[in-house]
Amino acid sequence: MPIIQAPPVFRPSSDADLADYYALRWRRLRQPWGQGPDAPDAAEEAGSDHLAIRSPQTGEMIACGRLVPLGSGLAQIRSMAVAEGHQGQGLGRRILQSLEALARGRGVTRLRIHARDSALGFYTRSGYADVGPGTLLFDAIPHRWLERSLDCHDFAGFGLRRRPATRGDGAAVADLVFRVLGDYGLAPEPDGIDRDLEDLQAYYREGFFDLLHDEQGLLRATVAVRRLSADRGELRRMYLDPSCRGLGLGRACLGHALAWARSQGIVELELETATALREARALYRWAGFQPMDGSNEARRCDLRMILRDF
Repeated sequence: MPIIQAPPVFRPSSDADLADYYALRWRRLRQPWGQGPDAPDAAEEAGSDHLAIRSPQTGEMIACGRLVPLGSGLAQIRSMAVAEGHQGQGLGRRILQSLEALARGRGVTRLRIHARDSALGFYTRSGYADVGPGTLLFDAIPHRWLERSLDCHDFAGFGLRRRPATRGDGAAVADLVFRVLGDYGLAPEPDGIDRDLEDLQAYYREGFFDLLHDEQGLLRATVAVRRLSADRGELRRMYLDPSCRGLGLGRACLGHALAWARSQGIVELELETATALREARALYRWAGFQPMDGSNEARRCDLRMILRDF
């Protein structure tokens, strides 16, 4: 029998995708109660992560949901909907899990959902706890508040274990870092920015430097934050082995760094990057990093970015 591929979860961005996405939200969440299309808050919608699934057979939009970051490590999952006739296929669970992965990438440690009573079983089976009564929507639909915690520091889902770097790890880290730089035509700077590899433990004493190893003990990724002051830090050394790209690991590493920085009272996180690092730049923009002025420590870097009040 042919293997049936599950339809992909994607981010609606074209006018056609967004029109179908909002239409599904209205049909499932408002129309049955006599409500017209909602007038979404433009700022909230722009700051949300929107996800959807289309039917590979018909092209119909069949599932959707969004993540609304609320700040201070809190976010809300909203607008979860599955088209009529497509329930029971695991579509809602796939949207929910994908939104949770995005939340981890933003360093979110607590997720909240304002759920209809009819959906409580779905969310409690997914690890959410009922924390109290919600509002009666449209004077007809009872709701409850549900929450769950996220561990942004656990990489078991990627088959990786995390540990702090020691002074003796410099050679292994340098091998990974210089291989990745070479893939993008960027040169090592052992007399400059890369001198931290001589003693990782000492250089990042006020921050952290973590290594991610697979089950065979091979180094697959690194991520670090250097503390610049009491409330400022610098994201450093986020490198992935090529075999680990495209799996969401880079986003998870970023979320690990953001959650750690927030827990340490850091409210501004800087970084240096290079135009050639296209995937990294896209990830940083998604997370809210903005260009900033100033000179770069690394000669290979031509961009500085900053994230504030995350």
